[in-house]
Amino acid sequence: MPLEKLDRAVEIGDAIVEILISRAAELGQIPRPRDPIMAARVDDEAVMPMFAQLLAEVKQRRQVKIHRHAVDEDQRSIRFLIRRRQQRAV
Repeated sequence: MPLEKLDRAVEIGDAIVEILISRAAELGQIPRPRDPIMAARVDDEAVMPMFAQLLAEVKQRRQVKIHRHAVDEDQRSIRFLIRRRQQRAV
């Protein structure tokens, strides 16, 4: 009796897996035999400009960060001078 229940559970599990695989194949989420997996070709002519643009963006972000740091330093020194004057005035 317990083996029959176990066999039935295995059959149900196999049926569920089969349904899930067939649904995924219908939706095109997994390759079917008629849709072989092929390695994507890298288009060097398209990759190089994208890489150059990425480098330009990284360089621009770095320059903004450097500028922001310099501005923060200036503001800190100005705040320090203002506080020092206020303390001397008191």
